[in-house]
Amino acid sequence: IKMTEIDFTLPLVFDNYFSNEDPFIDVLGKYFMDIINVDYEWHVFFVMLFVIEPGSNTQDFSQFITIIKNLLINSRWYITKFVSLGEIDAQKTRDILSVSLAKALVEVGKIEIVHEDKLFLVMNCFKDYIELLDSKTTEFSEDDIKKNQDDLRKNIILLF
Repeated sequence: IKMTEIDFTLPLVFDNYFSNEDPFIDVLGKYFMDIINVDYEWHVFFVMLFVIEPGSNTQDFSQFITIIKNLLINSRWYITKFVSLGEIDAQKTRDILSVSLAKALVEVGKIEIVHEDKLFLVMNCFKDYIELLDSKTTEFSEDDIKKNQDDLRKNIILLF
């Protein structure tokens, strides 16, 4: 890093626009892509990340968002939630709630969403909320899912 010349004035360039099959990663990735060359703090953050990481910008970007997701949502724990709904409805519910989490982070929009202390708070809030929801769930209507995703979003935003 010491020998690398870093220019914060140049825009960050990617091979192609970000897209991912995972709904959480897709929402957060598209947000970062939209602001990466617009918001100064995010730009500096990603410039530094790409200097530190040896891969291509696209690989490093995708890996970073995957790490954020894995910090916030433990996949082994999450896959056991909402099983009483059946496999398809359980996955649909998990996807909706993980997208709600990603959208809440996007709505906050500050660099603080990737600070360790805030990630820890978000992780605990999400986990507690999902545990509570899972304990009450035998079936969800579309209205229930909408209300719960709105409640989750509000709880996450309040952490900032």
